[in-house]
Amino acid sequence: MGEQIVDARWSGAGQPPHLRHSLNDIEPRIVNEMCTAVRGYYKPVAHRFFELKASLLGSPRISFADRLAPVFGEATNRYSWPKARSIVLSAFSGFDEEFSDIAELFFENGWVDALPRQGKDSGGFCLPGPPDANPFVLINFDGSARSVLELGHELGHGIHYWLSRNTHRLGLETLGIGQGITEDQ
Repeated sequence: MGEQIVDARWSGAGQPPHLRHSLNDIEPRIVNEMCTAVRGYYKPVAHRFFELKASLLGSPRISFADRLAPVFGEATNRYSWPKARSIVLSAFSGFDEEFSDIAELFFENGWVDALPRQGKDSGGFCLPGPPDANPFVLINFDGSARSVLELGHELGHGIHYWLSRNTHRLGLETLGIGQGITEDQ
């Protein structure tokens, strides 16, 4: 942190976050407005979510321990890779046709490594890559509903990186928009 403070002062940016905004070619005012908008919507959405979850759990209020409790248990449906691809592309298409078209690039060009194998880390990851290269998605697809959501989630990051490849990246993520879109399917 000390180095960031010195860099910000020497560059004339003021505070470290302002240096980050400057490097990302975005005005601090825009970031502040975005944060204000998110804060304004978060509380009502979170309250509605937890009220619904409490009701599904048969309780008037949700306890602290139940915040992350599954409501319906683990999904048991199994999906083939072509079916998972179809679900994600269909969900993305319902959101925005360009979103789906970009996701299709990942499948067509082999920018998704989905086969589990020894030595490969679990979970998912999307490597952004430099502006002259493509993003790359790594997941361990096992046919579970969770894997389908993970595919949508990581492709959401990939689409964000693809669209921002010629500009400075915000250092902020799409926060799982791809998973959110896929969950609606």
